[in-house]
Amino acid sequence: MTVVTEYRSGLFYHTQVIFCTMDISKIQYSVGQILNYVPEELLSQFAVDTKADYRIRVLQGGIIFNLLLYMLLTETRFSQRSVGNSLTDASFQALFPKSAGHKTVNHSSISRRINTMPVEFFQKSYDYLYQEVSYLYTPLELVKFHVVAVDSTLVAQTCNHLEHGFHIGPDKTGKQAARRKYIKYTAGFDGLRVMGIDFHDDKEHQNENDSIPDLVRSMAKSDRLHKNFYIIDRGLTAEAEYRNLASDSINFLVRVSDKRRTQVVDVLGDTGKERVGLDKTVVRILENDTVRLFSNAKSVPEDMVYRHVKAVVRKPIFDTFGNVIDYEEHIVNLISDVMDLESFAMLEMYRQRWMIEVFFKFIKQNLDFSHLLSTKRNGLEVSMYMTMIAAMLILIYARKNGCGFRSGKQWMKQDLSALIMAIGIIQNGGHPEDFMVKYQVTLPDYLRKHLDGIGLSVDIDHKNSNLTLGA
Repeated sequence: MTVVTEYRSGLFYHTQVIFCTMDISKIQYSVGQILNYVPEELLSQFAVDTKADYRIRVLQGGIIFNLLLYMLLTETRFSQRSVGNSLTDASFQALFPKSAGHKTVNHSSISRRINTMPVEFFQKSYDYLYQEVSYLYTPLELVKFHVVAVDSTLVAQTCNHLEHGFHIGPDKTGKQAARRKYIKYTAGFDGLRVMGIDFHDDKEHQNENDSIPDLVRSMAKSDRLHKNFYIIDRGLTAEAEYRNLASDSINFLVRVSDKRRTQVVDVLGDTGKERVGLDKTVVRILENDTVRLFSNAKSVPEDMVYRHVKAVVRKPIFDTFGNVIDYEEHIVNLISDVMDLESFAMLEMYRQRWMIEVFFKFIKQNLDFSHLLSTKRNGLEVSMYMTMIAAMLILIYARKNGCGFRSGKQWMKQDLSALIMAIGIIQNGGHPEDFMVKYQVTLPDYLRKHLDGIGLSVDIDHKNSNLTLGA
């Protein structure tokens, strides 16, 4: 297993890769407790509210939810066929006993169900989990500015597969069916919660000036105290959108082009100041002021005044002995509608935007987000919400157990296997007390109720290694 640890040094993250095996003693929060975040009764209520199970006998909403969640937590790549096969898998049925007794369904049945289920069922589940995760923040985190990184990612598929989507660039092949269609996901992420996500398959939202402001305004509706601080990269370029966000009292920090035309209103201090990180990265302030921005080719700037910082970042290049042999330079040009920010604080906040890049990489590599489970819009939105739900559950698990994203999923998968094994021992009349204590197994609430219902009661105290099993 690979564990990636990150620690702060001045303005930047350092990443250290360590190869290790799972340490059971470090599990403070088990996968059984994680599964309690989405109660079975709540899924049943959402199914009623959205009519997700209307005239459905086999693939009910809760079963589809659990199937997709199970595949996301245990596999790195899966298809509609493998989802269908999992319905009769012994491990899945042990973990979700309400699915026991179902016959194998073919992948076309899975496809039709995913493509026709109300997206609202999954959106309600996502919204509920989003609110539950908010209780995990510490009081110190709640009183500070809440940094939310906002960005988009693209997923491609060939034209003859994807029902809707948009093309990028000219057709150089001359073969329409061979061209790639793209769909776009725009998300806001704060390191623990997926604060919001939008799905786009139309060319109008290919431009970030259309997709990002819509999502930011949507996320800001739930931020009544205006604590969220939205960090945006260079895709958002329209000054009119900056002005609209500022007029809505939305705090933002945007990286603009190095050559963006500005008119200085007031020069502030710190120009020429440098800071050096522990990794020997040098940051020097080039401009620190308030400015007005020009729109397009206008000769007169717009009236709105913004906070502005421009800096040069010199990243060291090391030889095999750890000596600095050269530097790689790039310019960081930032504007914000929050006027009282300190220059190096702006650079530090922008650095945190990198967390959404890490998040996108994680869900594409570990949650199969780059592979389209469906080619229909409805199915793509269902897959999007389920991926975000699985990602947040993994992030909760990782935070509670003090490990990274990837390690969190690996630990969670092994923890899930131990839970399934313990269920098998209990259902077959065995005594799993030593096993459950050794592997820190905790039964989720819905499984405890199920076992009580079939005449088994399970109670375990991990600290004192006591377990009661009986009718």
